[in-house]
Amino acid sequence: MRLFIYTIFLSAFLLFQVQPMIARFILPIFGGSSSVWATCLLFFQTGLLIGYGYAHIITTKLTIQKQIRLHIILLVISLISLPIIPSQWMIAHLSSSPELSILMLLTLTVGFPYIMISSTGPLLQSWYASSFPDKSPYRLYALSNFGSLLGLFSYPTLLEPYLKINTQAWYWSGGYFLYILLSGLIVYSIWKLKAGFKVQEAVQTEKVSGVRKLLWLLLSFLGVVTLLSATNKLTNDIMVVPFLWIIPLSLYLISFIIVFDNPRWYKRIVFIPLMFIVIFLILYSQYNYSVNFVNPNMGWVVVLYSLVVFIGCTSLHGELAALKPAKGNLTMYYLIMSAGGVLGGVFVSLISPVIFNAYWEIYFAFMGSVVLIGVVLLYNSQNIQFFKTTLFRILMMVVVVSSVAVMAFSFWGEYKSYNGNVIASYRNFYGVMKVWENKQGEPDWERSLVYADVLHGLEYMQIDKSKIPLTYYGYQSGIGLAISLFPTRDDMDFKPLKVGMVGLGTGTISAYSLKNDAFTYYELNPQAEEVARGYFKFLSEAQGKTEVILGDGRISLEKELLEKGSRQFDVLAIDAFSGDVIPTHLLTREAIDIYMKHLNKEGILAFHISNKFLNLMPVMNGLSGYLKMPVYLFHQNDSSIGLEGADWVLFTNNQAFLSNPAVVRNMTEMEHQKVSPVLWTDDFAPVLPLFKWK
Repeated sequence: MRLFIYTIFLSAFLLFQVQPMIARFILPIFGGSSSVWATCLLFFQTGLLIGYGYAHIITTKLTIQKQIRLHIILLVISLISLPIIPSQWMIAHLSSSPELSILMLLTLTVGFPYIMISSTGPLLQSWYASSFPDKSPYRLYALSNFGSLLGLFSYPTLLEPYLKINTQAWYWSGGYFLYILLSGLIVYSIWKLKAGFKVQEAVQTEKVSGVRKLLWLLLSFLGVVTLLSATNKLTNDIMVVPFLWIIPLSLYLISFIIVFDNPRWYKRIVFIPLMFIVIFLILYSQYNYSVNFVNPNMGWVVVLYSLVVFIGCTSLHGELAALKPAKGNLTMYYLIMSAGGVLGGVFVSLISPVIFNAYWEIYFAFMGSVVLIGVVLLYNSQNIQFFKTTLFRILMMVVVVSSVAVMAFSFWGEYKSYNGNVIASYRNFYGVMKVWENKQGEPDWERSLVYADVLHGLEYMQIDKSKIPLTYYGYQSGIGLAISLFPTRDDMDFKPLKVGMVGLGTGTISAYSLKNDAFTYYELNPQAEEVARGYFKFLSEAQGKTEVILGDGRISLEKELLEKGSRQFDVLAIDAFSGDVIPTHLLTREAIDIYMKHLNKEGILAFHISNKFLNLMPVMNGLSGYLKMPVYLFHQNDSSIGLEGADWVLFTNNQAFLSNPAVVRNMTEMEHQKVSPVLWTDDFAPVLPLFKWK
């Protein structure tokens, strides 16, 4: 019996430890987008479905002798996938679709081992039920979720902070080899004792109705939709890091542990009312933000969305556990559950970006959960007499209908506010963009670009005002000073500037370009150029040459170094925000090495570090120590019309620029030198110390 416990625990531990690990591997390849994790979870859910399907088929179609032989053969073959490190060949042959590329990359690296581990829970529970017919296998499911939880938490606490990413993959591969050895010992023990060779009919079975199967599917479907939609909100609004992947997923797993360990842990009278309360708190917070422009603090956002995952999923999974079948239907039950999970992943990752112009699937999760819980309460009364009365049915219908009406009202208010004065809206793998227009035809006619509720550019559309750099790029901003006061601008023999910008936005800094200047933008989102050229004039009316290179900025710059050599930029600026978040891989030591090679001797490296949720000054101080260059901080206030508060950091050895009186006058005297430095690397990028919790 202990071998079953050890093997199921280890398999679950490895199953969930590999998820943030392999996602961490591929995140920089796709520009640090929040959709990377959602697509990864779709792959993991699909792998789980295939593993469960494999377990269901062989346990219902083959004798245990044949099951054992087949399983051991496949486990040995799966060793060819080790170590699970993406090769350069795989990366070089990715398709143009980021979703398809991620799924292909995961399949080639971890696909085979992941499917084999996924099959362990239902397969070994089936063997356990045959070997120990007097014991319930469902507590082993709670144990596997506990192992999964530890696997998740071990990654950000034990692996990521201390081990290089390739070393992490080798350690995991060693754990997988140990798992195969334990599986072999189980097979040997069953074979030796002949305990599992009894015919499967000896295990209790029951006839399961189609309605019950449909409820299994829908409950698991909405659980995953709740998980992914809440995770998307967190990572898109705050930062794309394993920490914010792991919190919701851990709470999701804890909900399974609670409901499958023992029925007494899940109380309808506690969790279902709490689910309603948390949902309405989120709706109030979102409505208050979108309509009344009251900005919630980061701690409150994390708490609310974490609570809705935990309480909402515990309610859904509690009803799922209450509908579980007899032992003989165990693998079918898990198979349908995993199918619901895959459908949830498909809905959020692939369908929602097509049918929604923003992250509206969170409302779908809320409304669907309320309606489905109401249906399940009517379907499964759990022998409580009041639940069978007409009065209860009437009360339930009133509660569900009124709750959905309130949610619909909240959604409509946010939808109207979100789409008010919107002339264009786009949603794709990289997020949500919309173009707002106000006061058309009037002297202060303006258009603005909003990306994930964060302003990314503003332009006055009247001809006499269209070339004014606004928002974060005003004349007194760090980037404005770097370009307009670059020393060669004042030379008698004027020298054109070469400026690079990672992140396009509206192309605002092109307003600074003069004749023969060359401004090069590096932009990850292919629709961004379409928006910048189609709705704004900064690029089309620039005096100098403008060029947009599509693809992740760091990868593009590195590729150019190898193929064409240094660009010799006078100014290189990093402003690649996704929502209010800058991808960590653009601020690491390795990234800085690439940037510095593209600058000329007197060049200026600029970082836009304005952020609602993170204090990036420790990272800037870390880079300062690495470069052995001082940090020069410039704060632009928002007292002028069209400008936003903005913090820019400049690194340069250009003494002529630094001694310019206008530059000296605009340098910000702050306590930033006293902030402890944090040097991010590709293998180590701690985020927790940087959070602005208040």
